[in-house]
Amino acid sequence: MNQEVLELVTQQMVEMRMDSIMKKNNGYRCMQQKEAELYEKFLGSLSGGQKEEFENFLTVSIESALVRERLVYQQGMKDLMALLRSLGE
Repeated sequence: MNQEVLELVTQQMVEMRMDSIMKKNNGYRCMQQKEAELYEKFLGSLSGGQKEEFENFLTVSIESALVRERLVYQQGMKDLMALLRSLGE
C-alpha cells in the first residue's frame, strides 16, 4: 500500500472512528478520569520550575504515544491487507 495513501486513510480512520469508539468505552472514560485526578494532584505537589519541566516531558511523551499509535494502526492495516491477499491466492 502506498505510504501516502496509508497516511491519509489512517488519519481519516483515527479522526472519524477511534475518537467516538473511545468516548463510548466506559473503561477508557474511567481511566481518563483517574488520569486527570492524579495529574492535578501531582501538579499540586510541584514547584513552578518542576511544573514547567514536567509539562515539557508530558508534551513529548504524548507526541511519542501519538506516533506509536499511528504506526501500530498502520501496521494492523498492512497485516490485514497481507492476510486478505494470502486468502485470495
